[in-house]
Amino acid sequence: MAVKTPYIVANTYKGKFAIPMIDIAEHRANYYAQEDGFSKDSDDYRGEIAFIVTDSYEAIQWLVNESNFEDWQGIAIKIAESDGSASKDDFWNDSDFFEVQELDLSGIVQKDANGWVKCSDSLPKNSEYVLGFDGYSTVVYYFNANDNTFFDGIHYYDAKNLIVTHWQPLPKPPIQ
Repeated sequence: MAVKTPYIVANTYKGKFAIPMIDIAEHRANYYAQEDGFSKDSDDYRGEIAFIVTDSYEAIQWLVNESNFEDWQGIAIKIAESDGSASKDDFWNDSDFFEVQELDLSGIVQKDANGWVKCSDSLPKNSEYVLGFDGYSTVVYYFNANDNTFFDGIHYYDAKNLIVTHWQPLPKPPIQ
């Protein structure tokens, strides 16, 4: 059974992005913990999180008034292309571009701005050739999902050991 989680969906000129409500709540609670001097294991901190998770109006207001799109890079999950209704100048300044949705995004692979996927978040499909990054270099690997290994033609690397930290699909071949 699919689990649906509350997200704030932001309609931006770059596309529609879903931001988990819990991440917005933690962003706000971290701010107030620093401002008011309470710890992350305090009742005040837990109260700040509970307040935002249960009040979507306040969550949207926090996004619009106390953060910007760059704060959410790497957290926001792109769920659709832009519908053209938000311009570059106004999308983050108007709460009309935000809404709460209960979503199941478990099948969406989260990529960074350059298209890389953390191996700790998701692994390639079985028998897929991918680009892999080990912290130093980028290499073409064959991924075997049966034993969760990356193979570079010489060595097998267990995906659990995180030798290969990130991956992305190979680019499409050139057009003839």
